Amino acid sequence: MTAANNAAINPSAGDTFSMAFLILNPAGGVPNLNSPIATIMIFPGSVLVAGMNSVLTKTTPAQQVSGAWVATFAFQSADTMELPPGPYVYQVRIVDGANYEITANGTLALSVNAMG
Repeated sequence: MTAANNAAINPSAGDTFSMAFLILNPAGGVPNLNSPIATIMIFPGSVLVAGMNSVLTKTTPAQQVSGAWVATFAFQSADTMELPPGPYVYQVRIVDGANYEITANGTLALSVNAMG
């Protein structure tokens, strides 16, 4: 199973933003899922290292949108207000029943909020 985030994310600390992931099977089609739950974990730095502790974790149910599975994570101002600017890596997992797979890894850059 794979997930694709089709937008570059470069929020400022304290911004409200969302990240959406299209969930696909290895052939690029719609997987057969039953009430999947998606979790995103955000880690400091530009490289994901085993054993790192996440600085932010969000969980949301994946939704069917026009026949496709999509996981959308909504971040509120309070989620990122205290995070220092810099590079972060994320890991998204989709859980369906007792099984899970790492579905996406990527990066985002958090900049200084000009208002704060």
